[in-house]
Amino acid sequence: GGGATGTPDLHPSDGLAIGTVNGDSDCLDPGHFAAYNDNGVEITVAVGEVDGGTTSLHETVFGTALSESDIKMLAIEIPNAFVYVDSSNASTYLSGGVDGNWHTSMGSNSVDSSGNANDQVVIYFEESAGCPTLNAGVVIYGLVFYEKEDCNLQGGGAADVHGTVAVSGDLGKFNANTDLIKQNLDAFSGPNRPYELVSVIPGSFVDY
Repeated sequence: GGGATGTPDLHPSDGLAIGTVNGDSDCLDPGHFAAYNDNGVEITVAVGEVDGGTTSLHETVFGTALSESDIKMLAIEIPNAFVYVDSSNASTYLSGGVDGNWHTSMGSNSVDSSGNANDQVVIYFEESAGCPTLNAGVVIYGLVFYEKEDCNLQGGGAADVHGTVAVSGDLGKFNANTDLIKQNLDAFSGPNRPYELVSVIPGSFVDY
């Protein structure tokens, strides 16, 4: 129980800043979350429910065409776009994790000739990896996905996530100084990337 503490900030796109897909808004306590528009002006933290039917967290975010095994394979084939973390590499420097914390910045705001973002990343924390916190100074462009169902994301540091954090469970102990900044992930796929990624609430914390 309890609300978000620390000074986590949201820079959402139009619509919700914090949403739940399979649950009600009672499990979302915005606490100390602050939200800002494109001009840096503070706005109301919008909390609400998104109709996700009975879909799982994985299916809601990745659809039905991209399985966990696919993501694990893509992490080998395209390591700059997919990072799959399980218990075997959760504590190695290579994976960006040390002692349960994630300290590596990934992705950028680079765009291609058509203006589409072309350097976004999926960091997929498999259930056995637990719930690594994002260390201060880390900047991630893309999606941070926690498979474990009881992550409360307590702790962490002043990380910036340009995209979406997807996690199962209640938002009750998110006490980091993390900034969540809108980033449209619709252009994540491309001619050299045989996959698509749909994020329903860019620039947000999504509770499932």
